[in-house]
Amino acid sequence: MSTPVEVAYLLRRTGFGGREKEIGALGSLARHDLVEAVLTRPTSTPPVPECISDPDPGLEEWMRFELLGNWWFDRMVASSAIDVNTPSPIVERMTMFWHNHFATSAEKAYNVRAMYEQNALFRREALGNFRTLCKEMSVQVAMLVYLDNEYNTAGSPNQNFARELMELFMLGIGNYTEADVEAAAAAWSGHGLDYDENWRNPVYAFHPDEHDTQVRTFLGRTTVWDGPDTIDWILDNPATAPIAARFIVRKLWTWLAHPGAPSPVVDDLATVFINSNWEIAPVLHALFRSDAFWATTARQGLLRTPVEFAVSTYRSLGIETQHFSPQWPLAQMGQQPFYPPNVSGWRVNDYWISTSTATARADFIASALWTLMRDDGVNPSFLCDATGEGIGDHWVPYAERVPSAEVIPEVLRRFGVLEPSAGTVKALIDWHANYRTPPVDLWPWGERHFLATLVLLSPEFNLA
Repeated sequence: MSTPVEVAYLLRRTGFGGREKEIGALGSLARHDLVEAVLTRPTSTPPVPECISDPDPGLEEWMRFELLGNWWFDRMVASSAIDVNTPSPIVERMTMFWHNHFATSAEKAYNVRAMYEQNALFRREALGNFRTLCKEMSVQVAMLVYLDNEYNTAGSPNQNFARELMELFMLGIGNYTEADVEAAAAAWSGHGLDYDENWRNPVYAFHPDEHDTQVRTFLGRTTVWDGPDTIDWILDNPATAPIAARFIVRKLWTWLAHPGAPSPVVDDLATVFINSNWEIAPVLHALFRSDAFWATTARQGLLRTPVEFAVSTYRSLGIETQHFSPQWPLAQMGQQPFYPPNVSGWRVNDYWISTSTATARADFIASALWTLMRDDGVNPSFLCDATGEGIGDHWVPYAERVPSAEVIPEVLRRFGVLEPSAGTVKALIDWHANYRTPPVDLWPWGERHFLATLVLLSPEFNLA
């Protein structure tokens, strides 16, 4: 059997943390079976969001982007590892991984339908096939606009997409030459867009008259190249396939375990990747079953990104985007979905540790808790009176008579912190006991409000 701490850890890394019901339901499984259950939970294609399927004609594009961001955020909040009627946590987490890997920003690709279609592809192939994902991503409107391949023609080559395909998406810097970039750019020439009569509603189109048909050498092979052929050759070429496999599994390990993957782990996962014909799911199975993933270095080695932190906060407080849109706070925290900072995507881990990012997280918590206070219809049980009457699932029933030493561990548990450090527990107990000490003027809501703030800002809650 797995311990609650082990289940909670896996649910944080494969999703956004586990609710008590999920942790209890999965605790009877051995580790191997636990990983299997989490990764193979049935999922279905989500309905198209209303801002795409039936958009309000009065909405401006930026408003539709906010609705699309909220739609995805709500999916992450609602996800469950045991309820097949909700989104799958691992699918949503991997959708964010691919969004970060094939980073495309609405700042330039300012077309909400195109960005939704890219998101839908990332979700469909989240645990699917890497070759398929690369090929389909390459000819989607969002990427063609973002990396300028719509302007790549035989007579006027544009190298942006071809370069990033190798440098950031498949091989990593230093594993190709400038001649390879030129050959790849020629291969992708003519893969562009068609627009309607108003120069709107772009769709992918291959323009043969703009395609370079010269014989060129790309990564050691000489022939007439077409764009998708370059992806096949990178993955089939005995010289580059291991490089590509190691490049991707390192990024997966960094996203799901910790930065600095051990070389033996990288080698093992890369072998699985190649032998499975570039299927992603077998790599994840091997990653989450590896001893290195369960070691202390991994368990204490990853900080929640702003999106993961915000989703976990919503789940802990029992609120949704209809009550409080997270888009502006996420932008302040530095990670707004559909708006990565550049083609390299968001950095991870210690990038998020600074005075400004901590302040942004504190401001986010204050706004979320203010939402709970001002609207009695939003989880009112969170702000019940001091007697503890009517407290629901998202808080702990306690009155002034319950000692702080009993209150704090229970509150931490309710927020998913199952392994608090002695220092965190002592700091919270000391604060709580001091808050209750006369002559402090206890506000009716203050005790829970400030205690929630401190727990949400604790190191343990911010660990992935």
